[in-house]
Amino acid sequence: TGGSADVNYYILEWHRVAGSDPWKTLSTITATRAATYEWHQVHPTVAGTGEYGVRAVDCGGLTSARTVSVSVTLP
Repeated sequence: TGGSADVNYYILEWHRVAGSDPWKTLSTITATRAATYEWHQVHPTVAGTGEYGVRAVDCGGLTSARTVSVSVTLP
């Protein structure tokens, strides 16, 4: 079918803006074809100023380009 119908799951990532920290996978989220998704950070796994990234993975294992948030500052 192609497009969003083939998305199997999403990868949620984080990296610090300062320096060249690599992207860290925070979670994988099963695709349900919902209009929006929420993820609640309950463990202090990230802090400081950084960006979230999301990539889609299709049923064949191909990964989309990363979509990046605006910079956010976490305690």
